[in-house]
Order: sequence, then C-alpha cells, then structure tokens
Amino acid sequence: MAEEDGPRRAEALFYESRKSAPWLQIVALLGGLVAIGSGIAAYLTTDDGLGPTLAAVMTGIAIIALLVPMAGIVLVGNGSVVVRLRPIIRRTIAGQDIVGLDELGRVNSMRYGGTGWRRSKDGPVLIMAPGHAVRIRTSTGKALTVVTERPDELIDALRAIQNTRG
Repeated sequence: MAEEDGPRRAEALFYESRKSAPWLQIVALLGGLVAIGSGIAAYLTTDDGLGPTLAAVMTGIAIIALLVPMAGIVLVGNGSVVVRLRPIIRRTIAGQDIVGLDELGRVNSMRYGGTGWRRSKDGPVLIMAPGHAVRIRTSTGKALTVVTERPDELIDALRAIQNTRG
C-alpha cells in the first residue's frame, strides 16, 4: 500500500464521499467550543497565565478543524484506488497489487467499534456510516476494508483496475 498520487475525481471509475452522522459532527463542534470556552474562562478567572488558556484554545481548534470536516473518501481510477479519511489518513493501492476482493455483507459501526479509520483482525477498515463491507486483499498479504453504499459499483471498478499498472 504505497503512498502516491492517485486518480482524480473527474477520471474516476468510482467515487464516494461519506461523512459521519450529523449528530457526531455537532458533538465534535460542541466539544471544541467547550474546550475554547474553558480556556478563556480559565484565563479570566485565574492567575495561571496564558499557557493553559492557549493549550485549551488550541485543543478546541484542533478538535473542530479535524473532526467536523472529516469524511471517508474512496476513489478508483487511473490504475489505483485511493482510500482517505480526510484530512488525516490516505492509502493508495495500485491495481496490480490487488489479488482479491470479498463482499462481506451489510455492517454497521458496532461491528468495528465506531466510525472512521478502525482496526480489525484483517487490517484497517474505513467506515463512516452503515453499508456493505468490501475487503481489498493485496499482494503484500495486507487487506483494507471499505464500507460503502454501492458495493457492486466499487467491486466492478476495482476489477477494472486489477492487473493494471497505475
């Protein structure tokens, strides 16, 4: 699973972007605002200086900047598949490295212990919402599972790039 430039959305055989549930985004936003507010309150009510305030404010900003816009993106085309948890993680798999595809059926976040980039005994899993799990097995022996609402389209696109050079 090499890190490299992958296909562009306009050239994609398959593209899907899924965000977490709106209530999770609201919780992340509120958590960030609470951290910022507590930092400001600590500055106004204590004599601890600017350090704790800056730490709380920066933590709140990081929570908002990373968790609110988070999206799971799957892009297949130009001989490779790119799987991203925007804005943090990006994996690229060349089509020639795909040795097998397995449709695992319908799953929800309870199966993997939450949403986002999860770990399982078979390798990493990208799940943003309930859907159908598709495992991509690679020539290195590693696997990556993606949860999608369009498993047939994803498998067709992956088969189209399998055995091609990116």
